[in-house]
Amino acid sequence: MLLIVSDLKNQAEDLSDMMNFMGVISVAAGASEAIFEISPIYRALVVITPDLIGENTENALLEKCVAATIPSFSLGMCRSYKKYSFNLSEGLSASEILERIKEKCKLCGFDVPGEYKSAGIDVSQARRDAIFLSNKIELTKTELMIVRALLRLYPNPVKPDEILKFSFRKMRSPDEGSIRTHISKINKKAMKTSGRTLILNLEKLGYVLSLK
Repeated sequence: MLLIVSDLKNQAEDLSDMMNFMGVISVAAGASEAIFEISPIYRALVVITPDLIGENTENALLEKCVAATIPSFSLGMCRSYKKYSFNLSEGLSASEILERIKEKCKLCGFDVPGEYKSAGIDVSQARRDAIFLSNKIELTKTELMIVRALLRLYPNPVKPDEILKFSFRKMRSPDEGSIRTHISKINKKAMKTSGRTLILNLEKLGYVLSLK
């Protein structure tokens, strides 16, 4: 998931919509609200025209990126380009921006947006199902996004509110009971095809994929 930030939020929303259209989950935010939004659930921060953002706000954004161990990308005019992990030039199309982000993340060992793979499971963005222990599991769009959220932070347990943030950003957010219902359905499908559950519930800690 990408966090796309601009001093003009509608500008961030335009790029975010294009990224979502290309199959990479993206969230748009204004500069100030993005400070409270950054977390390890994201794959990268993209700041459009950083020169339009106040220096204190910009520094706070980048500090949060470092703390969350996610790369930061500047796009367009940037007075402090050395502070960013990578710098992208103006005039790039949305597809070119996405391709460069993927290239840089892969080259430097960061998680690549749109790719969700680990030992025994593949639920990458291009897939409309999940491969678990070499067996295909047919999942709904919501179920796929829940599994991707868990894989994004694996092996750390993920609390229901983080799953909601990742999986239901563009939809009417359900309550935590709905998350439990979806996970129960996923586990029933995994048991049927692979003989074991895919998701564990660690009491008071959250949910984690059962990949070991």
